[in-house]
Amino acid sequence: MIKVAIFTEGQTEQLFACEAIQQLADRTNYYIVNERKNGKGDRLIKIDYGKIGDPDNHDIYFQILNCDSDSQVLSTIREEYASLVAADFTHIIGLRDVRPIKRENMSKLFESMLKYKPIGAVDPLIVIAIMEIESWLIAENSHFSKVDQSLTPETILARTSIDITVNSEHFDEPFEVLECIYASAGKIYSKSKEDVQRSCPMEWCSWIS
Repeated sequence: MIKVAIFTEGQTEQLFACEAIQQLADRTNYYIVNERKNGKGDRLIKIDYGKIGDPDNHDIYFQILNCDSDSQVLSTIREEYASLVAADFTHIIGLRDVRPIKRENMSKLFESMLKYKPIGAVDPLIVIAIMEIESWLIAENSHFSKVDQSLTPETILARTSIDITVNSEHFDEPFEVLECIYASAGKIYSKSKEDVQRSCPMEWCSWIS
């Protein structure tokens, strides 16, 4: 069986991973366990949207852990690495943003993540969103019209002077960009579960493949 452990810096990244799995593994039997790191007492607590799939009939098992901090992604992978390998996990993935690190210091972040990731039977894959994962939401810009029909690229540009057709990784503060675009149509974007799920319908995952 394929077993995948995914460590995310927060809820937005966790929802991204969960939605992407459901989109890309559409014809595969999978089981997803969503967890959140608990700094008090027990290591993990289950987050409210829990498990997805059939626990008794699956070919791929996903464990997605919200580390609740960008700085905790690599350290948590290091803490859990031996137990994951012992439990026969075949893939380990870390997902975090560049921010709050500044763009000019990105190379140091990349070097540090590669230098300190565990070395062993399973080579962890570290995925870093530039500058924030919201840049990926902006990149799939067809989702805006699903939030509000008026949010076309042309209207967004006229209202906010933001061109969503450019490479979204060029935005230094993607969260604020997304917030501004939504506000131009009287909508709110936040990192709450409801707002993230509204911004990340299943369709937006199609651009990954």
